[in-house]
Amino acid sequence: MSVRWALEDLESLAEKGGFATDDVVALLKVMNVYDVLDYLDAKMSNRLQ
Repeated sequence: MSVRWALEDLESLAEKGGFATDDVVALLKVMNVYDVLDYLDAKMSNRLQ
C-alpha cells in the first residue's frame, strides 16, 4: 500500500512541478520511488526560493 501512495504523491508532485513524464520514468529506472519523490521535492523547493 505505501508504494501506491508514494506513486500517487509522485504523480501529484510531477504535475505541480511541471516535470515531464519521460523525465520521471527515467529517474524511476535508476532510483526507487521514495528517492525520486525526495529528489523532485528538493528540485521544486530550489525553484521556489
